[in-house]
Amino acid sequence: MAMQQQSQHNQRQDKPNDNDCMGKNAPTNKSIKSMKDTYCSTLEGLLGDLSQAEETFSGLQTSYEQKKCVFVKTEKNYRVFRNLELGVGIELLQANEEIKKNTTTYVTDNTNLAKALTNVRDAANAARKKFGELLEYANKLNACSNDCCNATQMHILTGRKYENCEGKKSPEPGHRPADCEDAGEIFDRLVSVPESLYKDMCVIYNSSYEIVGIQTFSNIAGLTTLQGNVYTNSQAFEGWVKDRMTNGGTSVTTAQTDLTAAIKALTTAGYVLYNKRVEVDAVNGTKDYLCCTECDCIKHDCEDDSDRLKECKCEICDICTEVTQIYCREEEQHHHMEHARAR
Repeated sequence: MAMQQQSQHNQRQDKPNDNDCMGKNAPTNKSIKSMKDTYCSTLEGLLGDLSQAEETFSGLQTSYEQKKCVFVKTEKNYRVFRNLELGVGIELLQANEEIKKNTTTYVTDNTNLAKALTNVRDAANAARKKFGELLEYANKLNACSNDCCNATQMHILTGRKYENCEGKKSPEPGHRPADCEDAGEIFDRLVSVPESLYKDMCVIYNSSYEIVGIQTFSNIAGLTTLQGNVYTNSQAFEGWVKDRMTNGGTSVTTAQTDLTAAIKALTTAGYVLYNKRVEVDAVNGTKDYLCCTECDCIKHDCEDDSDRLKECKCEICDICTEVTQIYCREEEQHHHMEHARAR
């Protein structure tokens, strides 16, 4: 349409104007000049508004970029503490709860073990003393058996001959019951076994003392204090992480709210800028058209004045037809564009 108007304008510049009503001082030209001046004045204001809208859009664009950067970094920081809370904080506290249970169990078992080891040590000590007494009696029995005054009795009891009877003939033991056949071996065991048992009990007694010392040195009860310190520090750490995460979540919400407001403001400013450009283009086009007021569609040499606007009516009808077919199919739109170019 603009190309058609420009072509008509060039044609009108080549045609002489013989109509007096189209003169410079004619009322029509005065009205057109007044409207042109009005549009020029309006255009100046619109250009100022357009410049202001461009600056506003540019400033809001910068603000949007900054708020977007703030939001991205704030969200990243929040995710760091959130993942730390989920991956370490919660697991650490729960692990401490389980360790606390195990520590309580270990301390209880250790207390019971200490009592049991003490009882074993005391029992070993008591047994050592008893075996010491047994060894003492075994030594006395052995001393008596070696006494020369008891040689005859020992010979009769064990059936063995003793050589410490000062040359006297050993008496015959006579008939001995079957139960006494092993009396000598039993006697030897009564003398020798207590010493072996006493030595074993000394080893057991010393070992029990050493085990009690080792158990005391292990200091399992100290785990309670250690676990308590770990638990307290773990709670402090998890609380700090959770606090950072909570504050980070609030900061993300605030940053998102600011970013949302920036997006809305930038979108609105974009449409305002677009509308200002449309207004400037419209007023500027109208002003340019008014600067060339001749119109070939008006026929001044018609015999009937009612027909001098006929072509204008037809051109307006053509425009209406084009407008109604703006959203037609592509091939139809191409056909109408070719038709417009032919005209």
